[in-house]
Amino acid sequence: MSKLCKSCSGDLDKFKKGELKNPDFCPYCVDEKGELKSYKEILEGMIEYIKQDHPEIQMIDQEAKAVDWLREGNVWGTRF
Repeated sequence: MSKLCKSCSGDLDKFKKGELKNPDFCPYCVDEKGELKSYKEILEGMIEYIKQDHPEIQMIDQEAKAVDWLREGNVWGTRF
């Protein structure tokens, strides 16, 4: 069973050990010190990911999809 990022629910197993600055979060959700980025920063990054890797998701639905995916994580799912 894969270990998931507590913020975005991304698969942590796809990263090499040295790439993880924090064992509970993917490199996209933490800053250089390994501390969790703000919700806004992570949401903007998730929208960029959707634009690049999921062109089938229409522009109008991208923000809603990003919010849904972040709500699946342990951190943002309990706050929002």
